[in-house]
Formats: sequence, structure tokens, C-alpha cells
Amino acid sequence: MYDEFQSLIARIRAGDREAATQVVERFAERLKGLACRHLDRRMRPKVDPEDVVQSVFQSFFDRCRHDDLEFSGWDQLWALLAVMAMRRCAWESRWHRAARRDVRREIPDLAPQSDQNWLESFATRDQSPETALQLADTFSRVMVHMEEADREIIRLSLQGWTVGEISLELGRHPRAVYRVLQNLRQKLVEQDSQILSVRR
Repeated sequence: MYDEFQSLIARIRAGDREAATQVVERFAERLKGLACRHLDRRMRPKVDPEDVVQSVFQSFFDRCRHDDLEFSGWDQLWALLAVMAMRRCAWESRWHRAARRDVRREIPDLAPQSDQNWLESFATRDQSPETALQLADTFSRVMVHMEEADREIIRLSLQGWTVGEISLELGRHPRAVYRVLQNLRQKLVEQDSQILSVRR
């Protein structure tokens, strides 16, 4: 099974469309569902989840051809695709919030400007392919073990919602929202430090 998977990745690097189609067929619907959950509901009429999925696959196949990415199996590949999808959703959120495209002008601003979203910055910053892959794997494993209510906090945070907005939207106390985000932040920062120390 491992050799078969590695053969598929090698074919993708070589530009084999049939191999690429296998990856698309395996993950397209799953990525679409992920995009639907991560896109702000106020943006859904403006952003098609299928466009997010197409963008993710286009970026992934391009990186496969130009970067020396190594995957241990389907689970690790999914982890990377999932983070790429969340990054794309975060980018769409920032784009539609910018200047005259700001869809959040349709409702009052419920949180102070100083309430910054560190998670969005962390998820969308520039990283080497190896670092991005390792952090994607960590992020995926952390999210799997979280309660659904806490995962919703992370999803909204990745869309650019502030702690105040999330608190009002979900009916959770701001301190509870902070605790969820800080717990995730600690795990990701620790993992990031370990990866960087190894790379040095």
C-alpha cells in the first residue's frame, strides 16, 4: 500500500493527469465540506466552496511539481490539503473584508479593533513546504481530539472573527473562547519551535 501511494505521488510529480484525478476524486467532496464549514455564512453567497477546492488542488499539484514534498500516506496528504483549504478560506475572508468589499459592514462591529486574530496570521504566513506539512499534521491531530463546540471556535477564528464576535455568535463566555484559542496556540507554537530547532 505504501509503495502504491508513493508511486502515485511520483506520477503526480511527473504530470500524470490520471494520478492527479485519483487524488481529486478521493478528496474533492471532503474538501468541499471543509470549505463550507470554514467559510463565513455571510460570505457563502459570494464565495463558492468549489472554487476553494479547485484553488487548493491547483496549488497542491503545482507544489508537487516544484517542491520536494514527502508524504507518509493518505492521512498526511489530507492534513496538508485541509490546511491549504483553511488558508484559502481565510484569504477569501480577508479579501472580502478589505476596503469596500467588507461584508462585515452589513452588521455592527461587535468587538474592539485591538482584538487581533493571531490564528489567521499563523495559518496563512509563509512557510517552507516541509514546515507547512508538519504543522498541518499537528493541526489536524489537535482538531480531531477537540469537542465540536471548540472546533467551531477555531473555524470562526480562521475566518477572521474576533473573540468578541465568536462569543456573541456561539453564546460562549469570552474567557472560554480565549482558553480554546490559547490552548491551540500553545500546541502550535510548541510544535513550530520544535520544527525550527530541528531545521537549524
